[in-house]
Amino acid sequence: MFKAPLSSGKDINSFYAIRCSRVASTIFMQGPEYTGYLTSDQALADYADLVTWLKNNLPGAKTSKVVAFGGSYGALLSTWFRIKYPHIIDA
Repeated sequence: MFKAPLSSGKDINSFYAIRCSRVASTIFMQGPEYTGYLTSDQALADYADLVTWLKNNLPGAKTSKVVAFGGSYGALLSTWFRIKYPHIIDA
């Protein structure tokens, strides 16, 4: 299913990451004590932590550009990420 983005990323020397919050929430986070982690703000904070960690820990990633994109909910998150974390995202 995700073969094309992964292989094309390899072709242009890039890294491709996907966050699947809906799957995790249905499997692991069953209960009211977890609902605070299922907000769009928490998703954005998770993305910011992930991108920061990757840039600090992957060889050569420190100066790499970061692009966020998606469709539907992913498009909203991409837009909000650019607004809330402009210092982390490049496009």
